[in-house]
Amino acid sequence: DARLSYRAAIELDPHNPIARAGAERVEKILQEQAARRAEEITRTRMREEALKLLEAARPALDQARDYVYDKDSSYDELVRRVERATKLLDEAVERVPDLAQAHYLLGLAWELRGHDDRAVQALRMATSCDPQFGPAHFQLARLLLERAIIKGYGYDDLERLADRTEMLNLTKEASQELECARQGVGLEDPLQRALVDSQLAYVCMESPG
Repeated sequence: DARLSYRAAIELDPHNPIARAGAERVEKILQEQAARRAEEITRTRMREEALKLLEAARPALDQARDYVYDKDSSYDELVRRVERATKLLDEAVERVPDLAQAHYLLGLAWELRGHDDRAVQALRMATSCDPQFGPAHFQLARLLLERAIIKGYGYDDLERLADRTEMLNLTKEASQELECARQGVGLEDPLQRALVDSQLAYVCMESPG
């Protein structure tokens, strides 16, 4: 190869500047290639580990969601169950920060705990990582609509008027997220799409103009 050819030329003439420069150039290229291969191997390993953590977190989150409907459920126990899932999901995100599915599940987990602000933040991160992630867009739209509805029910007319601008902004953003959900991937089931369409129809009905 080129490296052996340059080495042979240097052995014949150790002071040959062309051979020495060529050998250094080839060595640099080989080192860069080796570094890229090592980085790719590391990325692949980290992604495999993240996906395993993700699959372990799913059943823990499902169990926490089911626990909400237990007649003997308590908030403290719910938090413990959700934290089992979030711990795994946080570890997955540490390994692959742009893993949209992990951010999506974190959004669902935060909502279960009643932290809607953090849920919205996680869902926004999921849609940022994967703009075609339909379920994340839909869940984000749902939370934004809930915020908008709350803003529309102020204690008095003055408070409702003050909140009107924010309510309209939230409704507009929810509408955009629902459109993204319709055009994205992951909501191919007819019932799911019907739910998205009904939400979008509601938003259009409530939005002025």
